[in-house]
Amino acid sequence: MKTLDKYIIQKQIKLAKHPLFIQITRENSLKNIKLLAQYLSFWVMSFQDVITQQDYKTHNHVKYLVNYHFVFIPKRRKRVLVGEVETRIRQIFPELAIEKNWDILALEVAPDHVHLFVSVKPTDTSHLVIKAFKGRSSYLLRKEFPALLKLPSLWTSSYFVSTAGNISSDAVTKYIEEPHHASN
Repeated sequence: MKTLDKYIIQKQIKLAKHPLFIQITRENSLKNIKLLAQYLSFWVMSFQDVITQQDYKTHNHVKYLVNYHFVFIPKRRKRVLVGEVETRIRQIFPELAIEKNWDILALEVAPDHVHLFVSVKPTDTSHLVIKAFKGRSSYLLRKEFPALLKLPSLWTSSYFVSTAGNISSDAVTKYIEEPHHASN
């Protein structure tokens, strides 16, 4: 749990320097406070956090930058990822990422699909990464929310995956963070 707290503090420090955060905190209207609350879902990184060429990682004689963009949906494309279920997904995914030493670059939970942009080690294959996120979240969510037991399984077995280097990382992050997902 200490690593999760450390991660939260790092994100809060970066967020406090973000121009949007500074503008919102200056104007103290209820609308801006709601916007701030949405923005504070700190699992979605600010544009300043996009990996640059200087941020390549090193591990056991390997210098790397491995980013996966995943999109996956609930079984039968049911719109079940709302309210407390959405909030819980935003808690489960970062906990797993910290445990596996992965970095979530962006996360968007829409009512009927999830966008996940994650940076992993070169030893972690895409199918094992998505299996970890889907498996852990399915197990915990179905245990905590009995209504999800009506579905034969929480997630479909299919998913979309795309690799992204540091040039396209910015484009993927901006796309995921666009508000068009919430209206689906």
